[in-house]
Amino acid sequence: MLGALSYSIPGNNGIVNLASIGVNFNNDGTLSVDSGKLTSALSSNFSAVQNLLQNSTNGFSQNLSTVLTNINGAGTGILSLDAQSVTSTSQSLTKQISDLQAALLVQQANLTTVYAQVNTTLQELPLLESQITQQLASVK
Repeated sequence: MLGALSYSIPGNNGIVNLASIGVNFNNDGTLSVDSGKLTSALSSNFSAVQNLLQNSTNGFSQNLSTVLTNINGAGTGILSLDAQSVTSTSQSLTKQISDLQAALLVQQANLTTVYAQVNTTLQELPLLESQITQQLASVK
């Protein structure tokens, strides 16, 4: 965008860019207008100002339109391509999350089975201990 806003055309009686008609860039990225310089340019050389802004082959508006199309053109613009990339990445991440959730569910089921087996074994231990104690007592 900065390149588009600083666009210049050759010659044109000194009216070659926005700065030459009083439109200036500020440090914060905004534009400001020197109304005195703009009024002077319009009154002294209206056709050159008009040519700068409206020339259909190399005017400021034509260049700005081209730059904006390159940035935002459907399917080919930088923003469109970035949006497609973000969508693709989002879909990929969604699939990865889904796959991880499925894997976690399988692991949870496996751990629940193991826990149930351990729990069953632990519940049987007092009975086993009692049987061993009885067998040891009868051996003496």
